[in-house]
Amino acid sequence: MEWFGEIPDHWEAKKINELFSERRETVSDTNYEPLSVSKGGIVPQIATVAKTNAGDNRRCVRVGDFVINSRSDRRGSSGVSYYDGSVSLINIVLTPRAECAGRFFHYLLRSHGFIEEYYRNGRGIVADLWTTRYSEMKTIYLPLPPRTEQDQIVRFLDWKVSRINKLINAKKKQTALLQEMRQAIINRAVTKGLNPNVPRKDSGVEWLGEVPEHWGITWIGHLSSIILGKMLQSTPSKNIDTLEKYFCAKDIHFTGIDTSDLKEMWFSEGDKSMYKVLAGDVLVVEGGAGAGGAFVFQENSENNYYVQNSIQILRSKGNTVAKYLYYWLLCIVNRGYIDYACQKATIPHYTKEKLFVTPIAVLPHEEQQSIVAYLDEKCAAIDKTINGVNRETSLLHEYRTRLISDVVTGKIDVHGVEVSELEAVDEVVEEEVAKMDGDEE
Repeated sequence: MEWFGEIPDHWEAKKINELFSERRETVSDTNYEPLSVSKGGIVPQIATVAKTNAGDNRRCVRVGDFVINSRSDRRGSSGVSYYDGSVSLINIVLTPRAECAGRFFHYLLRSHGFIEEYYRNGRGIVADLWTTRYSEMKTIYLPLPPRTEQDQIVRFLDWKVSRINKLINAKKKQTALLQEMRQAIINRAVTKGLNPNVPRKDSGVEWLGEVPEHWGITWIGHLSSIILGKMLQSTPSKNIDTLEKYFCAKDIHFTGIDTSDLKEMWFSEGDKSMYKVLAGDVLVVEGGAGAGGAFVFQENSENNYYVQNSIQILRSKGNTVAKYLYYWLLCIVNRGYIDYACQKATIPHYTKEKLFVTPIAVLPHEEQQSIVAYLDEKCAAIDKTINGVNRETSLLHEYRTRLISDVVTGKIDVHGVEVSELEAVDEVVEEEVAKMDGDEE
């Protein structure tokens, strides 16, 4: 079969509908615990997951069922369930027809080759709306070793994958510690300065504490002009507007500005003079999960860029160094100031008015430059180390993916391989919590 190629002579190839039936029973999440279908497998639904209003119209799941999300934008979200419960109707629930090693199919149906084959059999208008239904997946062939060999494959992969996961978790912990170190260095430099021996005074700002005695405290609005971006405009006015590229919240991060996939909207000549981004501008995200996120625009090119109303331009005036403003914002976001300023709203909106009255230390221009140079050097060194660790983590992910695919399709024979005493280790995937995909319609 094309997706898994040749298999050992004593293995079989069977269609999905020979091995599974579709469970179509609908239930209520009142009586059946809501579950989420994530890339980490089937888990109890977390409180922050996006939910539908169809609580009485959900797919029933039993222990041992295999559940897979039918949408291509949830690619790889699937697994054997260890819970009785319910999932949204965008998921397909498969019940084994005969006794088989559920964990074998957990590995097989989550392997890279099957995931690609599964979505190849689907249909849709565009990639993000691509869906695979049971009627389209049921004739996909699966490699099937004898039951005893299934059990050996599961023991081998549980052992090897746990060892790889342990290494991945160690790398992630190392990355997290490096990021904490980076942030601590930034926090210390922008709030205390570089000289630990200078006299200090109370800043008058509770969360800021003491600052060097020669520093002052003011509001960001006193050091910079603040320009709120333009409202969206879908049609041109009087044939004098032109389509121009603009930044929105998704394009601005503390790690950089992404100009690779910018949208366009209509701008008049007056709009362009008002909302054009200049080199040295600090672009600040107003709303959503990334509220307060910022970066300094430094690109000098023939292209002109503008801002939409989810972005504010912070344009320093006088002796304020733009990069110092950036590091200050990075510091206060990390310290939870945005939640405080936005009064812990469900969706924070760090408005122009809130940005204007954000406290900031006032210090000599030369000292700002020294702090920026110091932080640029320190952060570059830490970022280089983080990038190296992340590359090693990516290689471990690739090795794990290749190993699973080769073992479940018979490319690697694990028959007779001695498996050491097993310490089950799952990969810690914090980022998946934020992207939990079980119950979005």
